[in-house]
Amino acid sequence: MNEPPATERLNEALLDTVRRAGDGTLPPARERIARERLALALTRPAAPTPFRLALVAFAALALLVPLLRSRQLTYEIRDASVAPEKGYVRPASSAPATIDFSDGTSVRVLADSTVRIAQADLFGAALVQEGGSALYSVRRRAASSWRVAAGPYVIKVTGTRFLVRWTPASREFSTDLLEGTVVIEGPGAPGGVQLFAGQRLRANPSGQITIEPLSTPPDTRPPLASAAPSLSVAPSIPAEPAASSPQAPAPPPAHSGTPRAASPEPRPVGRAPGQELGALLDGIELEGAEAFAARSSAAVVMEAADAARLGRRAALARSLFAALRSRHPGSREAAVAAFLLGRELDERSPGQAIALYRAYLAETGGGPFAQEARGRLLAAVARASGPEAARPLAEEYLARHPSGAHAPLARALLGAHGE
Repeated sequence: MNEPPATERLNEALLDTVRRAGDGTLPPARERIARERLALALTRPAAPTPFRLALVAFAALALLVPLLRSRQLTYEIRDASVAPEKGYVRPASSAPATIDFSDGTSVRVLADSTVRIAQADLFGAALVQEGGSALYSVRRRAASSWRVAAGPYVIKVTGTRFLVRWTPASREFSTDLLEGTVVIEGPGAPGGVQLFAGQRLRANPSGQITIEPLSTPPDTRPPLASAAPSLSVAPSIPAEPAASSPQAPAPPPAHSGTPRAASPEPRPVGRAPGQELGALLDGIELEGAEAFAARSSAAVVMEAADAARLGRRAALARSLFAALRSRHPGSREAAVAAFLLGRELDERSPGQAIALYRAYLAETGGGPFAQEARGRLLAAVARASGPEAARPLAEEYLARHPSGAHAPLARALLGAHGE
């Protein structure tokens, strides 16, 4: 088999070097120009060898410099209040701050949390999580190198998605790995611990490391909601009797080679201590209600929304109820979410509340909240459109619930004060 000429081999070698300096690809137009310049430099007949090599180097450099500049990692910071020009990012409000990098990587920094951009170069960035919680979505690309430091721990990343929590006061650290793999170094893991998707690593102040699964079987709980708790709240949907069936055993915890304490079985969403409950809701807020609802069952989303509502996180509760309706239409939970979301919006947005109460009644045909939904619908229509528009609803309410809480209002609207 004949080898290509030396000129062609050198041409390809130089082009490969230029490609590797970027992210592994060259635009077709730029590659054509590169080939032309290199071919010209290599085929000059009268040039001595050193001069030919200098021409080759110059041709490659003429392509490489603008390419390196175009591939240099840049970023944009949104909704931050703490010295973003110096690389410190902290949310300006209760909504997360966002760092969007030019390679498609993004970081969402939760309220009361701070992330510092220590370095950003051609191949990635070094970030320092000073405290709090942040969700990292790192785009995988050739020759990328990302590091996230939180206290004494360093997370080495190629391309993955993970949530980091670091509390400087108590020196507690945890990482939830949602996609990909990472290596974590620090006290208790001097040689590094590899974490796989669906695992959580916890480290206590003494450096003891525990790795536990993020999820139990898919029909019971999704990754983020799993090992972090359930919500210790009264469910919005009244319980229905169900046939008993054997419970599937939880999968054993995944371990690395590093010694650690036995992993506790993950608790279902609904029986969590307050601190863990807050961490769960923080994680959902970082991920976004829509994304959480897209990968979670309707029952889990309802639990999370209930927890947010009863935990006085009204904005998160509204987002979860809305996401439940958009991601799980036709489910019993989505119908209940219509009623609960309507109740959340009753005072400030009666028009939306009216539509949601009607949706609940239409979708359930008279569910456990039917009486309250009809009464609230009656009151909202009376406020928004006046007594005349509300009279048909008043008649229906009295026919169905003559002793209900809204019966006096219904009679007043109909002009009947006696009965």
